Amino acid sequence: MLIVSAKIPRNLLRDGLGYASPQVLQQPFEMGLTVLYGFSDKPEYDAFISSSELPLTPYPLVKGYLARAIDKNLLQLVVLDAGTAQQTLLQASTFEAVFDSLCNKLDTVPVTHRLTVEKANTAYLVEEIHHLEGASHASVQG
Repeated sequence: MLIVSAKIPRNLLRDGLGYASPQVLQQPFEMGLTVLYGFSDKPEYDAFISSSELPLTPYPLVKGYLARAIDKNLLQLVVLDAGTAQQTLLQASTFEAVFDSLCNKLDTVPVTHRLTVEKANTAYLVEEIHHLEGASHASVQG
Protein backbone atom coordinates (compact mmCIF):
# COMPACT_ATOMS: atom_id res chain seq x y z
CA MET A 1 0.00 0.00 0.00
CA LEU A 2 1.32 3.46 -0.90
CA ILE A 3 1.36 5.57 2.25
CA VAL A 4 2.12 9.20 1.57
CA SER A 5 2.90 11.13 4.73
CA ALA A 6 4.10 14.52 5.89
CA LYS A 7 5.37 15.98 9.15
CA ILE A 8 2.56 16.28 11.66
CA PRO A 9 1.17 19.81 12.06
CA ARG A 10 1.81 21.33 15.49
CA ASN A 11 0.30 24.79 14.85
CA LEU A 12 -2.67 26.34 13.09
CA LEU A 13 -2.70 29.94 11.89
CA ARG A 14 -5.03 32.41 13.57
CA ASP A 15 -6.49 35.31 11.63
CA GLY A 16 -7.88 37.54 14.35
CA LEU A 17 -10.33 35.46 16.39
CA GLY A 18 -10.73 32.83 13.67
CA TYR A 19 -8.40 30.52 11.80
CA ALA A 20 -6.70 31.21 8.48
CA SER A 21 -7.87 29.02 5.63
CA PRO A 22 -7.56 28.81 1.87
CA GLN A 23 -10.58 29.61 -0.29
CA VAL A 24 -12.03 26.32 -1.51
CA LEU A 25 -14.75 25.45 -3.98
CA GLN A 26 -17.66 23.81 -2.17
CA GLN A 27 -18.38 20.47 -3.72
CA PRO A 28 -22.11 20.06 -4.46
CA PHE A 29 -22.22 16.65 -2.74
CA GLU A 30 -20.60 17.84 0.49
CA MET A 31 -22.71 19.14 3.35
CA GLY A 32 -19.84 20.97 5.01
CA LEU A 33 -16.18 21.62 4.49
CA THR A 34 -13.55 23.11 6.81
CA VAL A 35 -9.95 23.65 5.69
CA LEU A 36 -7.34 25.21 7.99
CA TYR A 37 -3.64 25.91 7.46
CA GLY A 38 -1.40 23.74 9.68
CA PHE A 39 2.36 23.86 10.16
CA SER A 40 4.85 21.40 11.59
CA ASP A 41 7.35 23.92 12.94
CA LYS A 42 8.33 27.59 13.23
CA PRO A 43 10.39 27.89 10.00
CA GLU A 44 7.43 26.57 7.97
CA TYR A 45 4.85 28.99 9.35
CA ASP A 46 7.35 31.89 9.39
CA ALA A 47 7.86 31.40 5.62
CA PHE A 48 4.10 31.35 5.03
CA ILE A 49 3.46 34.38 7.25
CA SER A 50 6.21 36.38 5.52
CA SER A 51 4.45 35.90 2.17
CA SER A 52 1.09 37.08 3.52
CA GLU A 53 -0.23 40.60 4.02
CA LEU A 54 -2.63 39.41 6.75
CA PRO A 55 -1.67 39.67 10.45
CA LEU A 56 -1.50 35.91 11.02
CA THR A 57 -0.24 34.29 14.21
CA PRO A 58 0.57 30.65 15.02
CA TYR A 59 -1.65 28.85 17.51
CA PRO A 60 -0.70 25.47 19.04
CA LEU A 61 -2.68 22.57 17.63
CA VAL A 62 -3.72 20.42 20.57
CA LYS A 63 -5.56 17.12 20.81
CA GLY A 64 -8.34 18.75 22.85
CA TYR A 65 -9.20 21.19 20.05
CA LEU A 66 -9.35 18.38 17.48
CA ALA A 67 -11.33 16.07 19.77
CA ARG A 68 -14.00 18.78 20.21
CA ALA A 69 -13.94 19.87 16.55
CA ILE A 70 -14.16 16.50 14.77
CA ASP A 71 -17.55 16.08 13.11
CA LYS A 72 -18.03 12.88 11.11
CA ASN A 73 -20.67 14.64 8.96
CA LEU A 74 -18.18 17.24 7.69
CA LEU A 75 -15.02 17.06 5.63
CA GLN A 76 -12.44 18.74 7.88
CA LEU A 77 -8.89 19.18 6.60
CA VAL A 78 -5.59 20.60 7.80
CA VAL A 79 -3.33 21.86 4.99
CA LEU A 80 0.19 20.58 5.65
CA ASP A 81 3.07 23.10 5.60
CA ALA A 82 1.92 25.39 2.75
CA GLY A 83 4.75 27.59 1.49
CA THR A 84 2.52 30.50 0.43
CA ALA A 85 -1.18 31.31 0.08
CA GLN A 86 -0.66 31.34 -3.70
CA GLN A 87 0.57 27.75 -4.09
CA THR A 88 -1.23 25.87 -6.87
CA LEU A 89 -1.04 22.50 -5.09
CA LEU A 90 -1.54 21.87 -1.38
CA GLN A 91 -1.50 18.63 0.59
CA ALA A 92 -3.88 18.04 3.47
CA SER A 93 -4.93 15.51 6.06
CA THR A 94 -8.23 15.04 7.84
CA PHE A 95 -8.74 16.31 11.38
CA GLU A 96 -9.27 12.69 12.40
CA ALA A 97 -5.96 11.50 10.89
CA VAL A 98 -4.08 14.36 12.58
CA PHE A 99 -5.81 13.57 15.89
CA ASP A 100 -4.89 9.86 15.57
CA SER A 101 -1.25 10.72 14.80
CA LEU A 102 -1.09 13.08 17.80
CA CYS A 103 -2.66 10.48 20.11
CA ASN A 104 -0.21 7.83 18.91
CA LYS A 105 2.74 10.24 19.29
CA LEU A 106 3.74 9.86 15.64
CA ASP A 107 6.03 12.30 13.80
CA THR A 108 4.07 12.05 10.56
CA VAL A 109 0.47 12.10 9.38
CA PRO A 110 -0.95 10.48 6.23
CA VAL A 111 -1.74 12.85 3.37
CA THR A 112 -5.40 12.16 2.60
CA HIS A 113 -6.34 15.02 0.26
CA ARG A 114 -4.89 17.26 -2.41
CA LEU A 115 -6.05 20.82 -3.09
CA THR A 116 -5.43 22.23 -6.56
CA VAL A 117 -6.23 25.67 -7.88
CA GLU A 118 -9.09 25.57 -10.35
CA LYS A 119 -7.77 27.26 -13.54
CA ALA A 120 -10.83 29.45 -14.04
CA ASN A 121 -10.86 30.45 -10.39
CA THR A 122 -8.58 31.40 -7.51
CA ALA A 123 -10.18 28.87 -5.18
CA TYR A 124 -8.95 25.33 -4.54
CA LEU A 125 -10.65 22.17 -5.67
CA VAL A 126 -10.43 19.42 -3.03
CA GLU A 127 -9.86 15.80 -4.02
CA GLU A 128 -9.27 12.70 -1.94
CA ILE A 129 -6.03 10.82 -2.53
CA HIS A 130 -6.57 7.14 -3.18
CA HIS A 131 -3.52 5.12 -2.21
CA LEU A 132 -2.57 2.16 -4.36
CA GLU A 133 -2.55 -1.35 -2.93
CA GLY A 134 0.82 -3.12 -3.04
CA ALA A 135 2.94 -0.01 -3.64
CA SER A 136 5.84 0.95 -1.42
CA HIS A 137 5.90 3.57 1.34
CA ALA A 138 6.64 7.13 0.23
CA SER A 139 7.14 10.24 2.33
CA VAL A 140 6.38 13.79 1.29
CA GLN A 141 8.71 16.45 2.63
CA GLY A 142 6.87 19.58 3.83
